[in-house]
Amino acid sequence: MPGSGSCRDWPSWAGRPASGSPHEREGGLPTRAIGPSIGPTIGIVATGLDVVYPRRHRNLWEQVAAEGVLITEAPLGTKAERWRFPARNRLIASLARAVVVVESATSGGSMLTVDSAIERQTDVLAVPGSPKTPTSAGTNQLIVDGAPVVRDAADVLAALGVNLEVTPETVARSIAEANVGFMFAPAHHAAMRHVGPVRADLGTRTIFHLLGPLSNPADAKAQVIGVFAKDWIVPLAEVAGQLGSTHVWVVHGSDGLDELTTTGPTFVAEFKDGSVNSFEVTPGDAGLPEAAPQD
Repeated sequence: MPGSGSCRDWPSWAGRPASGSPHEREGGLPTRAIGPSIGPTIGIVATGLDVVYPRRHRNLWEQVAAEGVLITEAPLGTKAERWRFPARNRLIASLARAVVVVESATSGGSMLTVDSAIERQTDVLAVPGSPKTPTSAGTNQLIVDGAPVVRDAADVLAALGVNLEVTPETVARSIAEANVGFMFAPAHHAAMRHVGPVRADLGTRTIFHLLGPLSNPADAKAQVIGVFAKDWIVPLAEVAGQLGSTHVWVVHGSDGLDELTTTGPTFVAEFKDGSVNSFEVTPGDAGLPEAAPQD
């Protein structure tokens, strides 16, 4: 979550050696319920400002340059060199209020960012993963060493000092003034307030992973719902229609994500006009390049 000096409320992203796509953005949010609008994106790159890397993301590069800020230590004309990418990670740590490690081996670029963050007394949080997965070995070790666990967006926002226990009126004001608002389920849905602690104690997937979006207290008639398995996209679309929704996409990424993915096709069940239709969408349908899972 980026921020330092006048840039503290600006989202940032870091172009990586093999990508640099929007999928890599390390998004930032205001650390107050009410605050200034989110500013332009900061792009932290490892080449000269006149050397777009990778070339296939020229449009993203030019968009950030035009609407935000590109930062580099490299002089003009500097081409991509392997050592510059991990060296650049300390800039990410310098601009961050907190570093959230989603997955990492026990060494590599993410851990270099962690080391830089610790040197600067910046909070480090980690997402737990399977003990059998090498790319989770680093995050699991961070948790063993005392890093706070990130289970969802609320954990990150709480670590950044965001007041999650706010009224719907305050959230509405935040959206109007800061262009972002977060509705914390336990604070806005009385039933979920009692279910939440039980779910946390069980420590395993339950039916509430499916019931949550269907019991939205805002009574949303149109929404996009992500599910953890392809088998659930059609049943949830049908149920959403029976509950009064008018237009719903239920999605599951071909890479296992419970959301629209940029690494390949996304399976979609759409409820509209009283019926459910299934189809697939790809990043190319939205004019986006296909990313790799490691991005």
